[in-house]
Amino acid sequence: AGSYTVEVTNAAGCKATSAAKVITIDAIPTATITSPSNSFCAGGSVVLTASAGSSYKWFNGTTQVGTAATYTATAAGSFTVEVTNASGCKATSASKVITANALPIATITSPTNSFCAGGSVVLTASAGASYKWFNGTTPAGTAATLTANAAGSYTVEVTNAAGCKAT
Repeated sequence: AGSYTVEVTNAAGCKATSAAKVITIDAIPTATITSPSNSFCAGGSVVLTASAGSSYKWFNGTTQVGTAATYTATAAGSFTVEVTNASGCKATSASKVITANALPIATITSPTNSFCAGGSVVLTASAGASYKWFNGTTPAGTAATLTANAAGSYTVEVTNAAGCKAT
């Protein structure tokens, strides 16, 4: 940056100086991506937010996927954003890898679907990290198995280690 002039000398030795030309250097924007998480459950999404700028180009790998200040990722990938500021200067963020976690499979097994009055049946949920059992809409338990001693329509919500849920 600076105030530039040029002095021109012709063949006869006469000199002239130009008017000053002021040159400025515009700042490069900061290009970053923030998100509440680096993953989401299959069928879900995560919102990616770019740092401040005047315009944006979002990429998943080399494919352009958006042009707003935020992008809702519904697919896994390696995301970058090109941020342009008001001066037209551009910067590209580092890659942000987003993963899609698989949903658990929620099933209930039992040795039988009925029992004699005064008895019970043990219901077993498919593998998971945590469980919520319901008889209709009434909470019934939080273990991997449930001893049902009342008739009803039982469901289980299974949560896996990634926090994804299925019923």
